[in-house]
Amino acid sequence: MANVSLLPCASGNQTSRESDEVQARYELLDKVLQQPVLKKYLFSSPVVIKTLELLEYNGSYLCRVRSEDGAEGLSVAHPTMATLFPIFLRSLRDFFIGQDARELDLILEKVYIYQFNFRYNGLALGLPLATIEFAILDMLGKMANKPMAELISEIHNPEIELYMATELRELPLEEHCTAQGRSGHRRCQRHEATSRLRSRRYEGHSLSRHSGQVRETRPDGSRALRR
Repeated sequence: MANVSLLPCASGNQTSRESDEVQARYELLDKVLQQPVLKKYLFSSPVVIKTLELLEYNGSYLCRVRSEDGAEGLSVAHPTMATLFPIFLRSLRDFFIGQDARELDLILEKVYIYQFNFRYNGLALGLPLATIEFAILDMLGKMANKPMAELISEIHNPEIELYMATELRELPLEEHCTAQGRSGHRRCQRHEATSRLRSRRYEGHSLSRHSGQVRETRPDGSRALRR
């Protein structure tokens, strides 16, 4: 018995400690998951959604949400909305009308059950749903005078790096644009403009500021002029 090695016991103790650490991490994650994502305490009274519109402007789609108290939020849809707008209008919009926007976490869960929307899972449902979610967050952000990020968390990095995929990805941005020629410069300019647009919070943009005509998209695919 005197020659029995104690190494297995030491290894067993280490395994036990590692298991305890993993369990502690899971318990911490469980506590985090039980917390609401949206900071509902920022809003003292219900924010009832009165209207939810999908607007088309020169081939681009905008989502506009309004509360019963007159608050308004906007979001810009992905170009694929030109194909997916029937899901927005027929499967999602009606569910949000009359809901309290403060309960956004719960709404985003229940909308999958509404009209069996889970059958459209993936981009077909996720893209229109995200468009609505961004518009609601924009509305709530304006009401609370906070950027969207501070409605759900804290801002740790005010600037982010963006990636533009081409065959010259190893070059610095300026050299890359020069190598791409005139068309490359145009892409870089669009890239920078899009970055600025997506990196800042909407500041009460009004559709009336756009030149041209804004049209509401209807479930049958027709579009009505909106003022």
